[in-house]
Amino acid sequence: MTTKKEPERIAWPDEYRPSVTPIHAANDASTSGSSDTVWSLIIDAPEWPSFYPHATNIRIEGGGDALSLGATYGR
Repeated sequence: MTTKKEPERIAWPDEYRPSVTPIHAANDASTSGSSDTVWSLIIDAPEWPSFYPHATNIRIEGGGDALSLGATYGR
């Protein structure tokens, strides 16, 4: 059995390397959008389902319209 080589662009802590964890999932996307545009999408957690359908019913803990330093989110 052949396994895919781990992406070298990720500096995994030893205990979280995909080769030693029982489960590993990854998502990858490419865009030509500017960093400002990408960042605005990342912090707008309630809108994640518009480009990632598995992120449903996301809400920012404590309210608010966007993630910020120290903010958390849940379903």
